[in-house]
Amino acid sequence: MTELAERDDALENAILAARVTFRGEELPLRSAQARLALLTGYADRDSLGELHADASATFNEARLELLRAAEELEAELSGEPDPVARSEEEKAISLRELEAALVGAAEQTQTSFAALRERWFDRLLGPDRAEHPTSHHSSFLRRLTPLDSTYTKDRSVEICLDTLERLGFRMADDPNIRLDLDDRPQKSPRACVIASDPPQVVHLITRAQGGLHDYQAFLHEAGHALHYAGCNPALAYTFRRLARDHALTEIYSYILEAITREPAWHAEYFGLSDEQAAENAEGTVFLEALLYHRYVAKLRFELGFWSRFAEDGGTPDGYAELLSAATGMRYRADGFRHGRRLLLGRLPARLDPLDAAPLAPRARDRRGLVAEPRDRRAPARPLLRGHAALERGGGGSARLHAARHRAARPRAERRLVTPGQSSPRELSSCVAASTRSTAVRPASHSASSRIPVSRSTCGS
Repeated sequence: MTELAERDDALENAILAARVTFRGEELPLRSAQARLALLTGYADRDSLGELHADASATFNEARLELLRAAEELEAELSGEPDPVARSEEEKAISLRELEAALVGAAEQTQTSFAALRERWFDRLLGPDRAEHPTSHHSSFLRRLTPLDSTYTKDRSVEICLDTLERLGFRMADDPNIRLDLDDRPQKSPRACVIASDPPQVVHLITRAQGGLHDYQAFLHEAGHALHYAGCNPALAYTFRRLARDHALTEIYSYILEAITREPAWHAEYFGLSDEQAAENAEGTVFLEALLYHRYVAKLRFELGFWSRFAEDGGTPDGYAELLSAATGMRYRADGFRHGRRLLLGRLPARLDPLDAAPLAPRARDRRGLVAEPRDRRAPARPLLRGHAALERGGGGSARLHAARHRAARPRAERRLVTPGQSSPRELSSCVAASTRSTAVRPASHSASSRIPVSRSTCGS
């Protein structure tokens, strides 16, 4: 585990140190990626995109070696050699059934999406674009860059905060949310939220570049930040921070981001006519449809990737073909990042290489599902299968247990069914009840504007 983490850090540091030269200027890979969203020249984006893709691809073998080592460890610790079956058990869904439903929806919307795509490709990329532009133009498209004179970089924070305040969320005054809005060379252009210790420590990180995407990204991440900053502080850390998947927190994010698809919002804040506001709002619908079709193709690729992983060790077969057909853009076969985004996460935070898994707590112990660590820090240890925590992050398999020790589950379950204590089924009911206790609420507003946060009383 420690060796694996060190290898991962070394790889990330090597990527951070990598440079490409474009027009006589040396750029870190992340800066080159960010520059792609800003370049107005079609040929310039293709040129820089190829440089970035070539440099990134040099790390593919190291990425794959690390992935193989991590997968070997997860298979050993979980006792489930099939990564797809392991992920299905963790998420408690059938990924094949999910794939069938998503592919079916993509097929039903293909005709309308193709028309929408061609219209917005022409508007955003120009009439001289290639019939199938390269994927290097994706970030330029997502910014809706030709509209950036309307959706300026300097107004994005002001307008988004005002939008949130009019909904009842005074996020700028919330002491739990730490805003990082600076533009730094090595800062990733992708906005994100890091919920270090919700609800007290939640970081919202953006790197505004201009364009409507800045506004969409801020509102989307604000949904995550408000969710984590509004969760019940009385819950155990695992309930506040960890999850099988991202579904709960994404609900809040997509509700807020969806504001940018409302023509009235564009007219209100940017002084557009009703016709222009409706047209610009349609651009956001195009982006949502583009991303949907892309991620359906990505899921199909990852299912194939992991299904044959034991036999071929991980290959890019089907990546370029699936994503190119789904989006109308040309993808490079070496552009894939060896899966793990949709099906599997990184090594879960609940794994602890040094200590044995703790005993399950007594039924009336308010500290939650895992024992309090000796140093009083948030524990990074296993949960009983089926009792995974309810918030996003660290989504590893709930059945993994600490390295160097035998499984703790039988021992834990024996404790759980002793006289006078809760059974595993009763604990599961507590977990389900706690799901309802993490509703988002405004940070500092009147009681009438708050969405109440219920307090779970399981085990008390």
